[in-house]
Order: sequence, then structure tokens, then C-alpha cells
Amino acid sequence: DAHCAALGEYMFGAGRGSEDMVYMTVSTGIGGGIICKGRLLEGAGGTAGELGHMTIDLHGPRCNCGNIGCLEAIASGTAIARRANEAIAAGQGADLLAFARSLDEQTARHLHLPAGEEKEAIERVNARTVGEAARAGIALARQIISEAARGLGVGLVNVIHVFNPRKIILGGGVMQLGDLILGPALEVVEQRAMKAPRSIVSIELAQLGPNVGLVGAGTLIYYHHR
Repeated sequence: DAHCAALGEYMFGAGRGSEDMVYMTVSTGIGGGIICKGRLLEGAGGTAGELGHMTIDLHGPRCNCGNIGCLEAIASGTAIARRANEAIAAGQGADLLAFARSLDEQTARHLHLPAGEEKEAIERVNARTVGEAARAGIALARQIISEAARGLGVGLVNVIHVFNPRKIILGGGVMQLGDLILGPALEVVEQRAMKAPRSIVSIELAQLGPNVGLVGAGTLIYYHHR
């Protein structure tokens, strides 16, 4: 849960020392948690922090929530994989598909998958594969990651303008791409964010890694009983 992760990073991770911070997880979906004056902002119904469902493109793709142009539909791991598979289906991704097959053949052999499962693995292109292909210099993969990064950048600008945080902490599997996705996102922030709130915010990668949920869950218990 993103609220737990936000508390974990606030108390034990990259958010330490900041009373006003926003945590955003960019993974299969996109979520978030907001710390304001040292307290978790939960909202009237406990759903505050649904950062993935801010609209950033009125004419964008449909999100799983049913809306159009949500950040999650543009910058999440699911969105990256969808864009890649759409391009492949349209005959535009021969290099990416060849790279994915090569990568997944190695994985399938390493795992000793049965023939049927091996074929299924080879035909599946996910966000991690796209990221690896982008690192390898495959043009379509780099374009897809760049588009996702620019969408993420617009989302970060909105977060800066709405919450005026001291820190924005970015976690989740997609952020393991590092500068490949963070670099273009920060360029958008520099281009579009208002000077005053931009000048005081630090945008950083999360520190707690895959254990952030466990740390956060323990932190949540402490938080509600302190």
C-alpha cells in the first residue's frame, strides 16, 4: 500500500527530515502517499494520494479505472508494456520483438520451462523487457520510455503545484530504470514547474527498495499508536 510505503520512506528512508513530502510509486500501477506537516494525509474516505489517476492527457489512452488520460495509463509499467505490444502488433517493433525473444529465450532455458510455457514467455513483452531494450539502444524502446517519462514529468509538476512539498520520493519497479526515465521527467519539471515551489523541492529515488511495504506496515502501526 502506498500509504504504508510513504510512511516508511518518511521515517526511515529518503524522506527523513522532511515534514512535507510526497511518495509516488511507479510500478504496475501508480499510487502515492502524502505527508503534510509530519502527518499522513488520508482524506475524508482514506483514498487521498491516488496520484496515478490524475488526468494528464484529455485525449490519452483509457485507464483501468475507466477514465481517459490518467497518469497510470501513460507512465506505469502496464502502460509501457501495452504501448510496446501495440507497436509490435502494428508491425512497428521488429527490433524490440527480436530483442524480447532473445532475452526471454535465455530466461526460459535458465528456468527449464516446458515447451508450451517457453513459447508463452517468449511472446510476452513486459515493461522490464522494454527497459532492457532501451538500455541496449533499441529506438522504439527508448521512444516508449521517453513518452512514459514525459508523462511522469507532467504528473510531478502537478504534484509540485498542488502540494508544494519539500521532497518527492519516487519508488516502484519502473523507477529502477534510473536516469533513463528520471532524466526526461526532470526535464519536463524544469520546463513546466513554477519557479517558487520548484526551487524548494528535491526529487529523489526511494531508499527502502522492495521491503518498503514491510517497513511501512510496521511504521503504520507505530504511527497510529504513538
